[in-house]
Amino acid sequence: MKVLKLVITMSILLVSLSVNSQNRKGRKQQNSQENIDDVVQKQMEKLYGKQAEISPEYRDAEALVQQAIDALKSGEVNNADALINRSIEMYPTRTVFNYVREVCKMPDVSKAIAVMEKLYAAVKYFPNNKILMLEPNPSTYEKGQMIMGIKLFEKERALFNFGNQAYYLNKEFGGIKWAIKILQNLTEINITEKKSKNDFDYEYFLQQFYRVDLATMLKDYDKAIELVQNRPVNIQSPQSIKDAALMTIYWYKEDYSKVIELAEKFKGGPAEYAWKFSTYALMGNSKGALENYEKYKKSGSFMTSNSTFYSLALIDLVNKNFSSAIINLDSALNFRTSGTLATVAQMLLVERWKIYKSFGDAYAGLLQYEKARDNYNIALLSNPDYEPAIAALANLETTIAKKT
Repeated sequence: MKVLKLVITMSILLVSLSVNSQNRKGRKQQNSQENIDDVVQKQMEKLYGKQAEISPEYRDAEALVQQAIDALKSGEVNNADALINRSIEMYPTRTVFNYVREVCKMPDVSKAIAVMEKLYAAVKYFPNNKILMLEPNPSTYEKGQMIMGIKLFEKERALFNFGNQAYYLNKEFGGIKWAIKILQNLTEINITEKKSKNDFDYEYFLQQFYRVDLATMLKDYDKAIELVQNRPVNIQSPQSIKDAALMTIYWYKEDYSKVIELAEKFKGGPAEYAWKFSTYALMGNSKGALENYEKYKKSGSFMTSNSTFYSLALIDLVNKNFSSAIINLDSALNFRTSGTLATVAQMLLVERWKIYKSFGDAYAGLLQYEKARDNYNIALLSNPDYEPAIAALANLETTIAKKT
């Protein structure tokens, strides 16, 4: 999961390099950028298909989404609701998630979930076998750059991509209950693996690991490990991806020594430093965490994500730098990577209940007990069974009782 974007990006880069090599060897007379772009575009179309002709209904539905966002920002909530419902009924588009994000910021997560469920149902019961959809990853080459084009997708694969985006938005703003529900939906979609070995089957690949994520979320760690170990090793799913998936399971299982053991298989690469940084931070080993953080920053592959700030906050808490921890936790809550790394960054998102629990620890350290209690309770709203927050809140109440 954590290296899925790397696999996709590398495949695109390899295609581009191959095309450039062919251009240098076989078409020396065509040195203009226009000819190079034409060759690359044709190769990308061969691999990922051409952009589709966009229907008037699709365009109108997207326009209604923007009108709904504008109405929402102007405080016209009822009008915004009506516009977004009209958009979904006209043609379900991924731009609806832009509206959902704004609703989450209000914050009204319940309404956001209701909109996403309506959108998901509209795709599921779409009358045709194929549906226009914005690509999940930049696979269209246009005017010298990779973009996300609008193409015709099989309905089941489109449904998976809509559910996938809903899952990550919920991970960013919502709670565990709906996360489990959408993961269950995603794993039940009938995705038939593509026969061509040349195609990277994004939806099938991701669905296999969502089965692992679901088992992990339900704390069925043995099943999750078995699912990973039973996956064949091939060019699209190398051993490094299996190792990363296993590390994620052990990370949630809190078997940190196993995570460190597997991280060392990356032998001095950025992946080893990144995993050791986050894992040592969880273990409370601030020295080991900071040493690997510095190595990671110097590796040439450093990526700032909300998990970076979360790990730094955990180090602050161990060192009793509570004010600094609050600053880093605020960044963990709000920082989002943009551009080409946005997809991989969202896979690394730390769940909100963990961040709010750590906010509670920081405020408790500052003896601001009411703020600590509020943040522990917010954590439990997102995940009522989150044991660290339950224990922390109980300890806080004991501390307050002793002081009164």
